Amino acid sequence: MGKRPKKKIFLFLVEGVSDRNALEVPFGQLLEDIDPDIVLEFAMLMQDDGSFGGDITSKNGIHPDNIERFIDEIMVSPLLKRTGLYPKDIVEIIHFVDMDGAYIDDNLVVTDGGNEDKPVYYPDIIVTANPDHVKERNLCKSANLDVLTSLSSIKIGSKKIKYSVYYFSCNLDHFLYRDANSDEHGKVRRAAEFSMKHETSGSLERFFEENETVTTDMTYGESWDFIKSGENSLKRHTNVNLLIKRLKAIAENHI
Repeated sequence: MGKRPKKKIFLFLVEGVSDRNALEVPFGQLLEDIDPDIVLEFAMLMQDDGSFGGDITSKNGIHPDNIERFIDEIMVSPLLKRTGLYPKDIVEIIHFVDMDGAYIDDNLVVTDGGNEDKPVYYPDIIVTANPDHVKERNLCKSANLDVLTSLSSIKIGSKKIKYSVYYFSCNLDHFLYRDANSDEHGKVRRAAEFSMKHETSGSLERFFEENETVTTDMTYGESWDFIKSGENSLKRHTNVNLLIKRLKAIAENHI
């Protein structure tokens, strides 16, 4: 009997279950094209109450000096504990983030005088009942993203693992479904629809080719410079197309 192949884990870090549901099947197929022995896993941050989901880049108490450690402690390590995997099993960590207009000028965060604290996103402004809260969030989120985009690896336990971070702007729902202000029911339904429609890697690649042209010929670093500029972090853009291009090149060259 032959020896069982060693697990090769690609770990995707996402903000919520609907993100995982949208991406798991299409990216799982793309990774299988690279190597049938690759296993795709997803991790979300573990909140203080033990629930899962949320944005680590804007979480209270997370700042540039500790975000790398907390990615390990409240995102990756809980997954490893649940699954029995080890850091050595992880080939690469790929982090997906929503931009949420994090880099816009404070004067583009305006109040509507209402009672709803949840921000409403437009292509050029954020409308909210609590502008100060959104401005503070943007300051925290942009500072954390500046650190994450400078990393090429991240320490998990005692092991350094290849790391990169990719964005949806102004959020995943905005880019995938053209709705920057989707409710929870819409997120669930549309994630299932997207997964079914783009279950093959070719379909996934075509979707991103057709829906993102600005960042197509940019490097990874250039794509981040672009989204951090002006009002771009509110507009419908992504650099996930660059990730797909990189993964397809690996598949085609059997690296």
